[in-house]
Amino acid sequence: MSQYLTYQQYTAMGGHVLAEDDADGYLTAASSRVDGLTFNRIVLLGIDALTPFQQELVRLGVKEQADFEYENADVIGSALAAYSINGVSVSFGGGLGVEVIDGVAVRRSAADALRQTGLMCRSFNWRRQ
Repeated sequence: MSQYLTYQQYTAMGGHVLAEDDADGYLTAASSRVDGLTFNRIVLLGIDALTPFQQELVRLGVKEQADFEYENADVIGSALAAYSINGVSVSFGGGLGVEVIDGVAVRRSAADALRQTGLMCRSFNWRRQ
């Protein structure tokens, strides 16, 4: 499993949510989510085959997603998508900063960064040269 962002890169990008002891697991999980969202094109091509612009956006997407998964671990790990108590209802994925893409909760800023790479486009056929 590839990890597209090291803890040192994470902190250099302004990351401060993850502690160094927890970072490896969250950065690996976020990299895995990025692989799924990009149809494993980064796995196929290798991150070094991407342009510097794409690499930076992938790393930004991993940073944002890792922070999101850390901050929302209790909700993401829950089997519930919504609940209601005494007339007040709460649902996950409908917030302004969250998207659900193919069943995966993604911070909108992470999805926006990944969309700019072109790797999330379903209709484009990426092949190794």
